[in-house]
Amino acid sequence: MCPITLQYIKNEYIDRKSKDPVRVSGNLEKLLKDKAGKVLALQRKGAKLIFPDVLEIEKKLCGKGTV
Repeated sequence: MCPITLQYIKNEYIDRKSKDPVRVSGNLEKLLKDKAGKVLALQRKGAKLIFPDVLEIEKKLCGKGTV
């Protein structure tokens, strides 16, 4: 898990064979967002669950620190 902003998203992933955009189901998207939110909330409370320093990365991406 690593934070990003829209600035770093250039385009969609396209399946080579079908030429269709690769998407996850709405249910899976919700599940992933819920679980990521819970992990991030625990990280903010001091639990060391994620290898990269996501809180520092988040600060820098949101303009609250120097890159």
